[in-house]
Amino acid sequence: REATAKFGESAKTAGGYYIPAAHMIGLATRDPLYDLKTAAGHEAWHHVERALATPAEQRLLGLPSEIERMRRTLVAPEMGLDPSDPRLAAIQDEETRAIAFQRYRRLREEGVQPSNVHIGVRKFFDRMIRLFHAVKNLLSRRGYDSFEAVFERARTGKMASRGREMSRPEEISPALTNNQ
Repeated sequence: REATAKFGESAKTAGGYYIPAAHMIGLATRDPLYDLKTAAGHEAWHHVERALATPAEQRLLGLPSEIERMRRTLVAPEMGLDPSDPRLAAIQDEETRAIAFQRYRRLREEGVQPSNVHIGVRKFFDRMIRLFHAVKNLLSRRGYDSFEAVFERARTGKMASRGREMSRPEEISPALTNNQ
């Protein structure tokens, strides 16, 4: 609510949240104001960024010049704002990066190569997209036919009883390499 209030919005809910200490994501699964896939990707980004960015990538992603570039080129159009809108400066850096990735990922899925994105940021974003696809492919081979099924099984505790067969890092580790 705090984030939407800064923009004069009246939303009484949020699409989701991330609690870093618990490595926990919560989603508004029945709130028609939020697209579940977008909210899930946005909240997952917060964990992925902390867990998988190298120190060099973290430094790059945190540079004031890159935060400003993300706000102008990715966040403003995602939020329907003019790139010079002063409200963009009120968005926390971590939210800026999550919204920027959300827009970047959607554009890539539509076959568009976003312009004016630092090559290092682009490489990291593309690597995370490959990781998300690798995880999706792994889960589909295990009978999860949608992202909703993943969250529903987690919510009901069925995922906890899955056993160790789901833990095969070698099946997704190629997606983490920097060489693509």
